[in-house]
Amino acid sequence: VYSFQLEADASLPAMAAADVGTQRLQPDVKIFALRPDELALDYGDVLLKGESSAFFKFFDTVDDSLIASIGFEAKQSRLAAIPDIASMTFSTLVGAGDVIPMVTNDSGAIVAVYLNETETVQPTEPGAVINAEGAVKSLSGVSSTTKGTLATYGDQLLFYVPAGSSDQKIRLIGWASALIAAKELS
Repeated sequence: VYSFQLEADASLPAMAAADVGTQRLQPDVKIFALRPDELALDYGDVLLKGESSAFFKFFDTVDDSLIASIGFEAKQSRLAAIPDIASMTFSTLVGAGDVIPMVTNDSGAIVAVYLNETETVQPTEPGAVINAEGAVKSLSGVSSTTKGTLATYGDQLLFYVPAGSSDQKIRLIGWASALIAAKELS
C-alpha cells in the first residue's frame, strides 16, 4: 500500500478518466529516460551524491522537498555533526513495495516506487561509546553502544516520468518517509 503526501507545487499530469482507468505498465518498460524498476535506486543515488550523481541530470530537483530534507547536503550536515570518535555511512536499496508505473495522457507515467535508506553509525576508536538518539533510540531499545547502530528508513516515492522523447525531467510529486527499523550492530 502506498500513501503519499503530495509536494506543495505538485501538478499531476492528465490521466484517463476514472471510469475508464489507465494502463499499468511492466516495471522494466524501456520507453522512458529511466526504467521504472531502476527509478528508486537512481533517485537514491541522487540523494547520496547530489549533483555528482550520474542520474542527477534526469531529475528536476528545484522544488524537491525530500532532497532538501534528506538529500546530499542534509547528509553532509549530519556527517559534520558526528563526533570524531564515530563514523556515519549511508546507503540505499530497493524497498519491498511493488514498482507501479501507470500511463498518463501525454505518454509519460506516474510511477510509485519504494526505496530503503540505511544509516550506519559506528565508533572509530576502541571503547568509544555511541549514543543513539530520538526514534533510533526508541525503536532499537539501545541508548548507548560500543558496536554502533543501523537505522533503515522507508521512502515511498511518487514520480512523474515524462515520455522518453520529451525534454522534461522526472519530477517527484509525492512522498512519505519513516524510520522502519533500527538495531544495534553485532
